[in-house]
Amino acid sequence: MKYKGFSTGIIYQYFKDKREIFIHGVEDYTDKIMFPMIDIIDNVIIDKTSINLLLSKMIEKFISVHNIKKNSRRINGNESLKPRNK
Repeated sequence: MKYKGFSTGIIYQYFKDKREIFIHGVEDYTDKIMFPMIDIIDNVIIDKTSINLLLSKMIEKFISVHNIKKNSRRINGNESLKPRNK
């Protein structure tokens, strides 16, 4: 945070403690990356002929999620986070 010009303590307006920050990160990863990958795998029979297609779909999905997140941070800054209720 310091390299962005913010105080490290400002994050605690949004999260109670480090545990809450960690949990938010895991939930975000799970919702935006892990579950979409599982959705791709769910309907595919994995064998020698389908593995290339499966991996291609997973890589495309990962890149699209990454680009969406990168662009939303660039546009919104910290607007996607709301200060927590104290």
